[in-house]
Amino acid sequence: MKHFIIFAMFISIAALTAQPAIFSGGTGVSGDPYLISNTTDLTSLASYTTLGNNYCSGMYFRQTGNIDYAGGSLTPIGTIKGNYDGAGYKISNFTITSSSDYVGVFKLVDGATAVIQNLGITGATINSTGTFNTAALVGLASGGATITKCYVTGCTVTGVDRVGSLVGWCGLATISLCYASGGTVSGSYHVGGLIGYVEDIPSISNCYSSVGVTSSNGYRGGLVGNLFGGTITNCYSSGIIGTSGSNIGGLVGTVSGTITNSFWDNTVNTVSNARGTGKTTTEMKTSNTFTVPGWNFSTIWEMIGTNYPRLKANAESALPVELASFTAEIAEKSVELKWRTATEVNNYGFEIQRSAISTQQSDNVWLKIGFVEGNGTTNAPKSYSFTDKSASGKTSYRLKQIDRDGKFEYSRTVEVTAVSAPKEFGLEQNYPNPFNPTTAIGYQLLANGFTSLKVYDALGREVATLVNEAKEAGTYSVQFDGAKLSSGIYFARLTSSGKTQMRKLLMMK
Repeated sequence: MKHFIIFAMFISIAALTAQPAIFSGGTGVSGDPYLISNTTDLTSLASYTTLGNNYCSGMYFRQTGNIDYAGGSLTPIGTIKGNYDGAGYKISNFTITSSSDYVGVFKLVDGATAVIQNLGITGATINSTGTFNTAALVGLASGGATITKCYVTGCTVTGVDRVGSLVGWCGLATISLCYASGGTVSGSYHVGGLIGYVEDIPSISNCYSSVGVTSSNGYRGGLVGNLFGGTITNCYSSGIIGTSGSNIGGLVGTVSGTITNSFWDNTVNTVSNARGTGKTTTEMKTSNTFTVPGWNFSTIWEMIGTNYPRLKANAESALPVELASFTAEIAEKSVELKWRTATEVNNYGFEIQRSAISTQQSDNVWLKIGFVEGNGTTNAPKSYSFTDKSASGKTSYRLKQIDRDGKFEYSRTVEVTAVSAPKEFGLEQNYPNPFNPTTAIGYQLLANGFTSLKVYDALGREVATLVNEAKEAGTYSVQFDGAKLSSGIYFARLTSSGKTQMRKLLMMK
């Protein structure tokens, strides 16, 4: 009886160990997948996959929203033999630093039931000193696995051997409708913009890469570093790969497989080989170049203006601007905002907005404090910055990215606490100026005291009182709304502690 009890306890503990980690919902079956909603769920999935290679076999997972690590570390997910559906969402702004093999959001995707689909990876930094298989999405895809409708944008991937943006090593897997853009990938051997090393008989179709590729010992390509078996069909590459080293190609570094109807930009890259078909940049941006069998511009591909082809099936590729990072840092008496884009399409620019964080109000008021012009359309990463010299206290910032057709989209917010005391009394020039009908006016006070900030018209008549109360020394900003006033010249007058300063404002409706 004693032995039976011990055996029963062993069975109970084993059964408990085999239970799945706690996710945001679901039971893991096709009609009710486990729900992945946040970084905690991804950490749980990473823990779950360490229980054994078969623990995710045949199980289903679905992401329910964008997951942003805000620069934090992501724990790589082990072996996936089930189905992970990103549902069109992305995992962003994370770092992975590792000395192991098989590095990526997913270390290993293995088996005929293994599927990664509809998922984006953006703004990530991957750095592996392990020997093999490094990528932002999947370290190794093997055993009949499928990766489809996935993308990697604005990522920096660094490894040793078999390094790619999407997949490090692809062996007996199918990859379709995927792309990599606006980032860099580097390593020693077998480095590709999309995939580092392809082996056995996998199929790569309807994919592209525009990332920059470097390797210290050659064996690199714009799309694939080494095609050692398998097929590449209806794909292209346009990223810079350089000319140093051996076994380099605009599309594929070295080939013992089959390449069909696939192209690379020979204006961007001057290497000469027969691995894919080289076309000039102009030709690569002309639809007639792709009137070869298999290139489907009805349901799979599209060309917008004078740009490279892009995939229709992947919703993220239709976004005008891919924001890879957005940060705020305190300087001596200002806040430095910095952001980076992975790609841009018809980007008019960025309106910088600020809101003072208050515990006494539920809805903070966003003020426009500046504008930075965009780069229109580009596949190369671009960096931007803006200095806010009038921030005070705990403050939030966001970007309003505006297309040339007037459409816009807001970034995530970043928060800082500006505590630097001003070094001089002053009234800042309003921004924007000219304005219509609102503008932000910043000012600094060296000492505590009763403060007045008023606006007058050209005849000296007071038209608005913006501040009329006791203020502590510090940096402030207020909004002037001239919606009920006529176009013309106005004057803002700041008075505090016996000092006065004026600024001219111009409203143009």
